[in-house]
Amino acid sequence: MKDFCKYPVRFCPKFRTGTGVKRCRVVRPAETKRNDMRDDQRQFLTLLDHWPARLNVEQTAWVLNIQTHDVPELVTKRLLLPLGNPPRSGVKYFATLYVLELARDVKWLAKMTNAIHEKWREKNSRRDGGLDDAA
Repeated sequence: MKDFCKYPVRFCPKFRTGTGVKRCRVVRPAETKRNDMRDDQRQFLTLLDHWPARLNVEQTAWVLNIQTHDVPELVTKRLLLPLGNPPRSGVKYFATLYVLELARDVKWLAKMTNAIHEKWREKNSRRDGGLDDAA
């Protein structure tokens, strides 16, 4: 995915050199995702012998090897329970021991995968006007 550089048009180095380009382009690395956990957080969690007591949505998604936008769907389907009673639009935290225990449960992983697939199946069928692939 290409993205424009951080400079405004009149301060862009390529624009100032007379290349005729209004803005230079910066190529974002393919492995970088906008909702992904920061690299320093990922390194910190991989080096730890003792994990933090609670995980936020990005960290939980990283532990479960799913996208961050899939976590709210798992909460909605009651497959993943946040700590306490957070407001609907509030920041949600998850108990580390609970998430690690779920990550070891093969039956729960199958339920989680099916829930994510069902979400995308419904979303795609709404987008395609109700046409569903019979596979």
